[in-house]
Amino acid sequence: MPEHIVYNSIEIINNNWSMEGETKAYFLFWFGTAAMIILGLGLLALAIFYQNYFIRIKLREGRQLLAATLEGERNERRRLAADLHDGISGDMVAIKMFVNILMAKAGDPAHRKMFDDIATSLDRLILNTRQTSQMLMPPLLETRGLKEALQENFRQIQRSTVVRFSVDWKDDLTLDEKKCYELYRIIQEFAANALKHGTAGSFSVTADAVTKAMARILIYDSGKAFSFEECSRQSLGAGLRNIELRINMIGAKLSQLSANEGNVFQILIPQQ
Repeated sequence: MPEHIVYNSIEIINNNWSMEGETKAYFLFWFGTAAMIILGLGLLALAIFYQNYFIRIKLREGRQLLAATLEGERNERRRLAADLHDGISGDMVAIKMFVNILMAKAGDPAHRKMFDDIATSLDRLILNTRQTSQMLMPPLLETRGLKEALQENFRQIQRSTVVRFSVDWKDDLTLDEKKCYELYRIIQEFAANALKHGTAGSFSVTADAVTKAMARILIYDSGKAFSFEECSRQSLGAGLRNIELRINMIGAKLSQLSANEGNVFQILIPQQ
């Protein structure tokens, strides 16, 4: 075989090997790049997954802590209300009876006047103690339900304000004790805000059943309009934030509806 033919054959073989080597290197480069990208995306997805996992754990722990805190508050309110009503109030009634006995036996008109003043002061203390006990844990809330507890609370507030209060229960709602208690505190907070900041002339609560599974409560006050979301975000006080916490605790949804005047809030809450 001529020498130039052999040389050309060897050159062709070398070129083929070179091309195969370049192809393999090219393939390995892109394969490695793709593998690194996939590995990086996998690590990123794993990091995001664990981050979300730990966030969910923290949120669950936060909800559990909040639930325990609110449950502890409710139990403590019940205990304090019972102590005030059965203990301190009962003791003051007994003291008043002794004062009345002393007043009946007193011969000096000045002494009788002094005992009468003491008895009058005790009457005011007994009344204030019972009102405080009812504010801590309204007995009607446990015995007669949310509607009558609100009506009684508004009757007491009505004595010291010109604001008109009303409660309109259109349907019988099926709500457990915990939900009724939290709703009572939420409505109390809205009423306190209306009296303190809103210069309201009227305050009303309307309740109905949207469906068999969902109840709706509308809270209206005729005072100065405000944005609940903005005030809650900027507020230094705990009132509005407590409303949000209690809403979340009972699985309800709070929204502010548009109104020509005043403020309207809607609470949607699952029934039992």
